Amino acid sequence: MAQQCFEEVLKSLPESKIKIKGLELRFRPLGVSDEPACSVVETAFENPDHRCTPEKVGVISCMDMVPISDTFTYRLTKYSKVSCGLFAVIDPHHSGPLSEIDQPTLAKLTCNDDTDAKKLALVAHAVSTIGNSPVVTDADMAYPKDWRNAKTNGTSHTEHGRIRTICLHSLAILPQFQGFGLGPLLMKTYVRYIEESKLADRVALLCEDRLIPFYQKLGFELLGPSAAQFGGGGWYDMVLEYNKEEVTA
Repeated sequence: MAQQCFEEVLKSLPESKIKIKGLELRFRPLGVSDEPACSVVETAFENPDHRCTPEKVGVISCMDMVPISDTFTYRLTKYSKVSCGLFAVIDPHHSGPLSEIDQPTLAKLTCNDDTDAKKLALVAHAVSTIGNSPVVTDADMAYPKDWRNAKTNGTSHTEHGRIRTICLHSLAILPQFQGFGLGPLLMKTYVRYIEESKLADRVALLCEDRLIPFYQKLGFELLGPSAAQFGGGGWYDMVLEYNKEEVTA
């Protein structure tokens, strides 16, 4: 279903929107084996001030730092069904953006395609959890220290909640692949995949004010300033409702 959603979205976009010619792309849910690749993409893309650390969430001990790999291991173990990646088929004869990546880094991004013998490289991802609130809260952003063993982890993350909200934590694209229209392509595919999979009633996220127009173009509604103080606050709540019911924070 995932790749079919991608192909349908790709066909619906004007050719001018995707600016990498000759690049073969694949879309699929992520698993814990993709953690090294996700960590590379996130580290290359993100603002370090927004990284999950003990100073920003109270669920874990302030004596410990949270390696980015641990955050992805948690999310991809517990919520792989709602986390997806965009992969480029590695073609040694194609001198595209992949050729600009050094070999050690490319090796961390590489995996095998389940459907054929081709090698794939992760170039972008959308990583999420499932929450209990109609908007993303500080509890949703938390990383539970003992999540492997604890029955209750101190977060609002759930796998079978009455309110089924996809909390999008990370939309990241490798620098070499930015500016080619892959961000909207990934998000349009992700939103459609979640809807057709019937995994949730909405997708919610926190964003900075400069990104509000980007998400509005993708169908997200701006609800206003967020109460979440993760990373120092200053966020805005944005939600895309599948059932079109009124959202209240």
